[in-house]
Amino acid sequence: MYPPGVAEQSEYGGYMRGTLGMFGSQLLWSEEAMAGYARRYRATFDGGSYIRSDKVQVAVDEMADGSAWVSGTVLRAEREDGTEEVRRELSADEYATFLARVEESSLWKRLPESWRRGENTFCAHGRHVVLEKHDAAGYGMSDAEHCTAPANMVRVLDAMLDLARFESRRQWRPGMWW
Repeated sequence: MYPPGVAEQSEYGGYMRGTLGMFGSQLLWSEEAMAGYARRYRATFDGGSYIRSDKVQVAVDEMADGSAWVSGTVLRAEREDGTEEVRRELSADEYATFLARVEESSLWKRLPESWRRGENTFCAHGRHVVLEKHDAAGYGMSDAEHCTAPANMVRVLDAMLDLARFESRRQWRPGMWW
């Protein structure tokens, strides 16, 4: 799911490859993924070993015509209602606010951008997140565990989840991904 050599350099890339594959998503880093798009952003996260191990993917895409869309999927673990999917067009204000949040984040300065655990950091549940972008500047990828993700990464992820308006998000704690 990543460009050649990136998963091996990433702290969590090898682990998240399986989660990314569950969604059957296009390889965002390929030039073919940009056909018809001006910019693409994608967030993928899983519940790790946590009891509620939902897997979530949300994308914010700017089309070549300037319109912007959010789409997403929640794969619910151990729930009868299974999958939740959303797709909607964003207003110009919603998209501008999202782009401002991305710009403020200063993410994707190197490839890969992995936020690693320190020697004294313990992540109890192993929940992982990958944020990707592809635009005129190229492809970027940031990954982290819930306890290593910097605030700027969390703010971009929260903005994407807010745009998606997942019904199940109401059950997640405010400011949390899961």
